[in-house]
Amino acid sequence: MNNWLENHGYLELIIGPMYSGKTSKLIEVYNQCKLSNINVYVINHRIDQRYDDKLLSSHDKNMIPCIQIDKISKFIQEYTDNIPENSVVLINEGQFFDDLFDNVLLLVEKYNLRVYISGLDSDYKRANFGQISDLLPFCDTISKLHSFCSKCKNGTRAIFSQRISNEENQIVVGSENYLPLCRKCFIKTT
Repeated sequence: MNNWLENHGYLELIIGPMYSGKTSKLIEVYNQCKLSNINVYVINHRIDQRYDDKLLSSHDKNMIPCIQIDKISKFIQEYTDNIPENSVVLINEGQFFDDLFDNVLLLVEKYNLRVYISGLDSDYKRANFGQISDLLPFCDTISKLHSFCSKCKNGTRAIFSQRISNEENQIVVGSENYLPLCRKCFIKTT
């Protein structure tokens, strides 16, 4: 077995706007782990229950079992005593966890786990969202995904999420409340 994997954790961020395939990428990693008989734990924030309260689901309704919680610390308290080193932990909707930073570093650097986090890299105002950007300096890999602009409709890459509801809170759940936009269209609408 590879000694590097035996002794080191790993951190990958999968970030981007709405509809960019972040959750689908996590599901792909999950399926690869299962095929390779790697222990994998899936964490989804309790606020995100798109189609089921016990399954992580992509927008196209691919689903995998998950642990629904609102604190990463709760996962650490309940599971880490029984998790073998080199297990994989997948965290969906990372921007919603208010204890993400310290606890992810604990999972990676103390428990030597391989952690993949998907989430929005900014909110609908293009401001930092949660603690995801705080983890950038600690990452082994950062994957920035893109969608297609829903206004241009010509294949232009979307890098921002525009809120189309009138809510003022930073957190408004529901894909029906957002559109992926390119820079040009985002600037036109603000």
